[in-house]
Order: sequence, then C-alpha cells, then structure tokens
Amino acid sequence: MDRFENCVPHFLDLELHQDGISIYRKDTHTAQFVHHDSFTKWAHKIAWIRSLASRAKRLCSPGKLSAELKNIRRFASYNGFPRWVTKQVIRQSLRPATTTPQDEDENSTDLYMFLPYSGKEAESIVFRCKKRLMKLFKRDIKVVFKVHFQATKLAFFTSNKDKTSLLSCSGLVYSYSCPGCAKSYIGKTDNTLNNCTKHHGWSDKDSAIGKHFRSCQQWKDIVGMFGIEDEGVDHRAFQINTVRNCTKILKRSDNWLKLAFLESLAIKEHSPELNSGIRSCKDLSLFG
Repeated sequence: MDRFENCVPHFLDLELHQDGISIYRKDTHTAQFVHHDSFTKWAHKIAWIRSLASRAKRLCSPGKLSAELKNIRRFASYNGFPRWVTKQVIRQSLRPATTTPQDEDENSTDLYMFLPYSGKEAESIVFRCKKRLMKLFKRDIKVVFKVHFQATKLAFFTSNKDKTSLLSCSGLVYSYSCPGCAKSYIGKTDNTLNNCTKHHGWSDKDSAIGKHFRSCQQWKDIVGMFGIEDEGVDHRAFQINTVRNCTKILKRSDNWLKLAFLESLAIKEHSPELNSGIRSCKDLSLFG
C-alpha cells in the first residue's frame, strides 16, 4: 500500500494534483520503446508515440497536457526519433476524429496483399507498385489495395538466430577418427563437446581415446614429426586439439535414453557388415 505524505498522490497511473490530473510513472521507468532503427514496419514504430499522445489527450487536464507532450518528445529522442517525425505524429494523434465516417463505395474492390517485411525499402517499393497498378485498372472501377506486412515470417526465408558453436553443443552422439590409423570411436555425452573432448584428449588417461594415444604407433610417429629440430611439443594442447578437430556430431537429443539408442544405432550403421569403409568401433583396439 502506497502512503502519500507531503507528496502528490497517484491512482491508476494518474497523478492527482490540486490543479489537475497528469500521467504517473514509476521511478524505474526506462522510457525504452521501439527504436527508430528497429527492423519493423513504420506503423509499428510510431504506434507507441500515438498511443501515449492519445492517452495524454484523453486523461490529462488542459493545464498538464503540454508537460506530458514534452515528456513524450523526450522519450522519442531517447529512442532515436527525429524531432520532425515526433512532432508530426503527435499532431496527427491530437487531431480530432471525423464524426461522420465516409460511406464506402459499392463499386470499390479490395485487393489484399500479404508480403514479408524486408526493411524500409519494401514499403517504398510497394507504394510505387500500387501507383503503377492503379494506372492499369479502368477508371470507372475503384480498387483499394490493402497491404499487410508479415514481419514475423522473416525466419521462413533465413535463420535470424546465431548458431551454437560446435564445442558448445551438448546431448549428442559423436564419432572420433584417429588421424594416424583411421580407427573410429563412437560415444555419447550430455556434457558440452568442449569438456568431452578435453576429457578424452588429456584429463582421463583411462578413456578409450586416451589409451589409444599410448598404443597407436602411427600417432606416435605424427607426434615425432612435430618434434623435429629439438622443438618441444605441448602434448596436452596437441592431443586435445586433435580430438576436437577429428570429432564430428552424428545425432542430437535432449533425452538420455533416446541418446543411448541413437548411439547403438550409430555403432550398427558403422559396422563392417553394413559399411566396409568404416570399421566397427566395438572390434577396435581403441576400446578398452
């Protein structure tokens, strides 16, 4: 419950002054609305300015209206709107509405166009297209174009989300192929691939891949080639980066039980009976 002692009381977002009523805003009000450079059609950009101006017109007392309009112009400047745009939108919002609606022409024909929103250029293209189409219709027929932009359908044409990096993925079935002997290992993990490859490459010496590093002669030859001319090799970083570069994702799932079945299917698909080009991981020395 708010207590009003030596301050202006407020009720239902209204400040009750002795000389009139104005709009009340909390101290945590950020004035963050749709920005002028946001990727949305123009009617949505200025909708909040028109809404605030219409509310001020209906609720504020005549003596408090100018101060509220000044706040609206200040909010618009915070969100990147030019002064002339804000002034024009407020003027249109304060203009009195027509009392007698215009009668619709019985001979008019409405044509609806649903288009994906692709920026400010799309609105100008549609405007020019409407003017050219109007010249193609007969003059005795009144045609009204009603265009609806569908901004939410942009993801249908291209992905608008950043892809998750490979090492940040989790809940997956993966395969590792040794760069020396080309033997394969298939496993599953609900951890990130970054931690899993670090675990196999260095942290767990008893893992299947860790044991293979110690037993694979071809891998030892590769490490020896990098150690020519008495240059030291960082075995930890070398092995971890090798596991990460030679690992690929086969299946994904957030369900651990489903992930176990997918691992078994992946092992079966890569068995010698079904694919002679990839050897079965169950028959390799890579497994303990």
